[in-house]
Amino acid sequence: KAEPGYSREMDNERMLLFVLHLTSFCLHDMLVSNDWFGAEQIVIISASSKTSTGLAYGLANDDNAPNVIGLTSERNLALVNRIGAYDSALSYEQINEIDSSKPTVIIDMSANTSVLSNLHMHLGDNMRFTSNVGLTHWEEPQHAEGIIQERSQMFFAPGHIQQRIKDWGRAEFDTKSMAYVSHSVAQSRAWMQIKELNGLNELAAIYENVCNGSVAPDEGLIVVM
Repeated sequence: KAEPGYSREMDNERMLLFVLHLTSFCLHDMLVSNDWFGAEQIVIISASSKTSTGLAYGLANDDNAPNVIGLTSERNLALVNRIGAYDSALSYEQINEIDSSKPTVIIDMSANTSVLSNLHMHLGDNMRFTSNVGLTHWEEPQHAEGIIQERSQMFFAPGHIQQRIKDWGRAEFDTKSMAYVSHSVAQSRAWMQIKELNGLNELAAIYENVCNGSVAPDEGLIVVM
């Protein structure tokens, strides 16, 4: 109630997306502040994840951003194309179709070491920087041959937030981040399907599907208690 202009109509999106898209905002800010690491294209792995789409919408809204390629599983390729945030989308089996002659930044939301290794080897020295963000493939081994470790770095959003609050002040950080998140969330409403679950029993019934990744990426699950 202390928040100016608060409206309950965005409560579902607040629960599902706001924190994820705040990470997206931080990633976009990191890329901008590093002048895109000299890249001419950005590859986002696990492009159907909600943090990925939040970043993709921010990049699409930035006239200075390089070309953005969404990399995803074959079963999610149609959705990644449908959301309209990426300049192009490819499945994991199509890595070799990425132009390896262009300097490239990778945003890895997956920790799928097999995919990341193949992509690093395909790009070679044109792999300028990899930001390791998420663990959508949390069961994967965390080390693989071919990954260029010296140009890879884990991204820690809370640390980035603390630094930017120090740089800008709390009020400016809130203004910039909320403008970003409000835009990306509004874009996501066009395709995200809200599904309500009634209490802990319905949560328990779907919990295994959440853990094994079989819940459709365009679903947002809300548990009503």
